[in-house]
Amino acid sequence: MFTRLFSNQVLVSGRVLTAIIGGYLLAMILSLWISHFSGLSERSARSLTSMMFFLLYTAIIMAVFAYRSHVKAITTPWIVTIVAWLAWWLAVEEAP
Repeated sequence: MFTRLFSNQVLVSGRVLTAIIGGYLLAMILSLWISHFSGLSERSARSLTSMMFFLLYTAIIMAVFAYRSHVKAITTPWIVTIVAWLAWWLAVEEAP
């Protein structure tokens, strides 16, 4: 449906922006969740978060370009990112 409304150049640009910006935000929140539930000391959790961020960011970029559909490649990472950030805001930020 959307592929008829937009040219391939626009859809590929959306995919690239999703991989760069959306992938960064998604990798960041997933790293925060991992460090929050790891139970490690602050220094170890920071190291784990840094390593996991780069691994997740690379995997997310590859996953965005592995989708066959442009629409799925653009919408899926954004939906997961929004849900993960809302869950973080509700669960972690409100905790004493």
